[in-house]
Amino acid sequence: MTVRQYAGILKEREKNHMIPFETYAYTMKIADAIFYKKSHDFLSTQMHAQ
Repeated sequence: MTVRQYAGILKEREKNHMIPFETYAYTMKIADAIFYKKSHDFLSTQMHAQ
């Protein structure tokens, strides 16, 4: 399961008032940070490869 899928589950729970919105927002921040780092690492390796 990806972080985004997990965030989707949290979003559903937040909609059903099972968890606070802050939990969802916090998870999305982490997901974005991980995604950004991954894409950044990928781009830098692509640059060095050329």
